[in-house]
Amino acid sequence: MAVTQALLQRFKPFESITDEQMEAIAPHLELSHASKGTFLIKRGKPLKAISFLVEGRVDLVDASFNSESVEAGTERSRDPLTRQSPSDVSALAKSDVEVLNVEEQAFEVLDNWRDVRVGNPLAGEGQDSGDDWMTALLDSPLFSQVPPTQLQQLFASFEPVTVEAGDTVVEESAEGDYFYVIEFGHAKVVTRFDGEVATLGPGKFFGEEALVGDTIRNASVIMTTPGVVMRLSKENFKALLQEPLIRYLTGEELHQQAVEGENYLIIDVRIPLEYRMGHVKDSANIPLASLRKRLGKLAGGASYVITDDAGKRSEVAAHLMCQAGFNTFILKNSSEHYGS
Repeated sequence: MAVTQALLQRFKPFESITDEQMEAIAPHLELSHASKGTFLIKRGKPLKAISFLVEGRVDLVDASFNSESVEAGTERSRDPLTRQSPSDVSALAKSDVEVLNVEEQAFEVLDNWRDVRVGNPLAGEGQDSGDDWMTALLDSPLFSQVPPTQLQQLFASFEPVTVEAGDTVVEESAEGDYFYVIEFGHAKVVTRFDGEVATLGPGKFFGEEALVGDTIRNASVIMTTPGVVMRLSKENFKALLQEPLIRYLTGEELHQQAVEGENYLIIDVRIPLEYRMGHVKDSANIPLASLRKRLGKLAGGASYVITDDAGKRSEVAAHLMCQAGFNTFILKNSSEHYGS
């Protein structure tokens, strides 16, 4: 039986658990049943998981044979039967019971979330909660896909840079070196031919496309107010944000998805001339430049598979789609699967 969020919130460590946190720790949760007279925990033995009483009654017996009775639904049952490992008590079922078992790894995941959202030394002091750059990132489709166990390392790798109005944070045609997030302040995005094309405020990020594609900047970002930007080096960006998010499929795995009836669309982001010279059967040709404009028209319920024959353009496309919240993969060795 699956553990629901409502059930988990009955217990103190999980009272305020969010949907995202629930999804992250779900693989580490299990409900189990035991008959009256069963020892759920044996004193002196390492704990395999942290147990919470869902239904029934359990007696906890220590080394001096002192006994504590725990009844499901009471205030005491909202805490674990024990957290000490090896266990300092034996837990004997005094009735048929149902127990929630939580692996220690689930608590580590939650600790990482708390470290990121609360009390992180990188958080801007004295700023309004609406200007919390970390919260804004965590609420974005891109960062919500980062494994929770990596979030603390990711945020700890950012460094703050104080900027003044008129400062150019990134310059069009320069090499990409950092990924940026505005902690507070405002900026404008400017291109040589189009002028000002966008404005950015707290929590908005930029500069990732040049890092993913190993190419030059396609626009300048200029501060319009004083502020602070958080920056992440290219090396840390690739290791902590790009690589964990870009997933790959083999042709065999793609075939298996088709057999299982998975709803997916194959996209080739090369220019039409390249596409006509050979492409994966049933792939749709959406050149990278056009993909940016068509993201809002793509169906949200499908998975998307980007062919890898466009080189770095394929990685940029996959990153853009992850950033937009789409479930995205890159097909390995696409040229082996060309057909009419």
